[in-house]
Amino acid sequence: MIANIISRQSYTLSDTLTVVQYSISCDSDYGGKSQIVLARKPVAAEDDFVLLNDGGIVFQGIISAIENEKDHSGYTITLLEMQTLFDQKIVLADESFLQTGIEDFIAAQIRRNWIMNEDQLVNIGYLNVTTKTHTPIAAKVDVEDGGIYNLCTYIGNALTNYGIFVDFRFDGEHLEITIEKREQTPLLIDTRIPQVINLTEQIEVKALTKLTVVWQKTVNEVTTESIRHFFLRTDRTITENMHDPDRAKGTTDVIVSKAEDEATMIQEARDKFTGNSYNHKIEFDLVLRSKLIDATDIYVGHKCTVKTASGIRDSIITATERANSSSVVSVKLGNLKVTLIEKLKGVEKKK
Repeated sequence: MIANIISRQSYTLSDTLTVVQYSISCDSDYGGKSQIVLARKPVAAEDDFVLLNDGGIVFQGIISAIENEKDHSGYTITLLEMQTLFDQKIVLADESFLQTGIEDFIAAQIRRNWIMNEDQLVNIGYLNVTTKTHTPIAAKVDVEDGGIYNLCTYIGNALTNYGIFVDFRFDGEHLEITIEKREQTPLLIDTRIPQVINLTEQIEVKALTKLTVVWQKTVNEVTTESIRHFFLRTDRTITENMHDPDRAKGTTDVIVSKAEDEATMIQEARDKFTGNSYNHKIEFDLVLRSKLIDATDIYVGHKCTVKTASGIRDSIITATERANSSSVVSVKLGNLKVTLIEKLKGVEKKK
């Protein structure tokens, strides 16, 4: 594997090296930290870009650390995912673009804050952003006080909730950013096949099938409150018909919506059902030579239908990890958060 290092400051190739070891980690929150080991000191700096090529581009990342242990010739570079280029809090603007497409909204935010910022020193002049699809949504952006939010976090949520991918391509004079909703055929995963090993499964709750929305709508400083009930159908659509013969069985929940219009309120309800459907964690290792599951289909954001001993459920690939020293790729499905106990166990393992 070859590592090409591109200077973030000048957008030129600064070094090309052979990779001795690598471990590539990606996740839907863009918190994956990959590492490569090089035989000599690279011509590189923190925040530079690295392209890993093994007969084709297998990973692109941003340097977060360059380390060399005493009395060792090898250098270890830690890489963050490319989407962390936008790991920054910004002030919400251009929200009206959501009516055209969530892709257009993300593109507008990148242009406003990284390409055409009034502060010229923060602009990255070689960025070029393109939208290939347009997916209108009614949901408003979840912001902190003052209308502040993190664009990288928002992009991760757009991937999980709406299947919106933000991809990067180093091309000539520009770093091309493409934003699109991909047409996906759900990946069928049967975890009982021999090529799937080290399976663990954790389910937090049954599926959310009834959601009560307390809608507090404010018009001309006058707030009115109404209550709406939404029900999940067996085909994964939602209805307000309590007597629908295709209603699914499960748990109930209540949320408060301050949406300005009905479409936004309904979108908030849909997002709640979507998020709950991934409230599980299924982890396993897939043998790379498996002929039943193509390794190229194992990527973060790929929707899937997974079969385990506990049943069949819709899910999404939220993390992958592979290394040259291993014959398997580690896969995580679902977005159930790591508990404090699991985090502490992870710390103990690293000691």
